[in-house]
Amino acid sequence: MAHERQQRLTAPEEKTVVKWCFDQDDRGFPPKLSMVRNMGLHLDRKRLGKLSDTFGKNWISRFLKRHPNFAVKLSTQLERQRAYAKDPELIQDYFAKLSGVIRQYGLKADQIFNMDEKGFMIGLAARAKLLCHRGRQNPHVTHDEKRELIMIIEMICWNGSVLSPFIINKEAGHYLGWHSNLSEENKDYQFSYSAKGWTDDKLALEWLEKVFEPESWVICSGQPRLPVFNGHGSHITYQFVSYCLSHNILLLCLPSRSTHVLQPLDIGLFSPYQHYYGIEVDNYVRSGKNIIVIKSLSFFPS
Repeated sequence: MAHERQQRLTAPEEKTVVKWCFDQDDRGFPPKLSMVRNMGLHLDRKRLGKLSDTFGKNWISRFLKRHPNFAVKLSTQLERQRAYAKDPELIQDYFAKLSGVIRQYGLKADQIFNMDEKGFMIGLAARAKLLCHRGRQNPHVTHDEKRELIMIIEMICWNGSVLSPFIINKEAGHYLGWHSNLSEENKDYQFSYSAKGWTDDKLALEWLEKVFEPESWVICSGQPRLPVFNGHGSHITYQFVSYCLSHNILLLCLPSRSTHVLQPLDIGLFSPYQHYYGIEVDNYVRSGKNIIVIKSLSFFPS
């Protein structure tokens, strides 16, 4: 390039940004302009070994001029009615992307994974139909006021293999008591924590490094792996995607508002589990044994 010396990024760095943008788009989550800028700035600072000045306001426009194969388009919101109607165009596009990745890399069943996460309110009983006097108000079921939240990240392989659950407690630190009730069969559970009990960018990367990478590598014997995610922002950060690219991990994102149709773990595991867990909480409340507050330790098998 004639003005390459005047550019903030080197040619290999800019090539990396371009490839990343196209890969993101092919996997179903095209990056925002701010994400492209942040990735370029990250590469610039990594090369310099220190914090560098931010890119100028015209850096994106000059980047686009150098790469006319890109087009800037406004994202559109999927109408709720179309989502509920299981929009066929959306679903066909997803399966076209999935089959394209499988053909391109020759993926087999032991190289394809599905990931999902689910939050559980500890001690919250399930709603149920009750028989009562006509005319009375809806009856209440007693539950713990604390409403302690536990988030669980699960990953299954298409060959039937299951990775270790990654359990996020709503706490300010890590406590050994989380492990005290685990049986020998469940000793591989992985635990972490966050102030709000939700998944964030740091925890998603921690799960990727501690659970998915080492355990899926054993299943696949180091071959390329394709984890299918939902579109949560923590799964498309530069750090997350960069780690995947450097460890032979491919990425595919489920379409927005489609998990009730396309997410196997949500349909086949988490929804039934949450239903039956709520039933067990209701049975526990009715048993008269609920003197002790239900806590996170009660959530795990003893």
